[in-house]
Amino acid sequence: MAHVNFDGLNLRMTLERMERNAIHRKEVVIPRANIAGVEHARDVWDRVRPQLTVLGIGYPGLLLIGIAETRGMRDFCILYRAGPGLVIQLRDHLYDRVLLSMPDDQAWPLFARLREITGGPVSRPA
Repeated sequence: MAHVNFDGLNLRMTLERMERNAIHRKEVVIPRANIAGVEHARDVWDRVRPQLTVLGIGYPGLLLIGIAETRGMRDFCILYRAGPGLVIQLRDHLYDRVLLSMPDDQAWPLFARLREITGGPVSRPA
């Protein structure tokens, strides 16, 4: 699973070998100014748009690594199996959203940090 870190200036996703091979990049960096919002999802696969084209590796409900495009929308995805994760909305960026599978113990601190910079409440979702 990608190592995701927010250093206050950038959201940096350092990719593992399989992820790098799928999309031919070592990391993805998103400047703080491009982060519009963040949502914690109990099952991040529920947020994947239907009828998408995948540039990378995609097996519905099981694995999605790469860029998912549909109807003029473009998402960067690192998704493994059904489960919790984050949906990060972007503005003025190549991608519209970033979808990440993450266990809650990793997702919650990143969620809280990103909510602070986007001005949303930082209470744990119900």
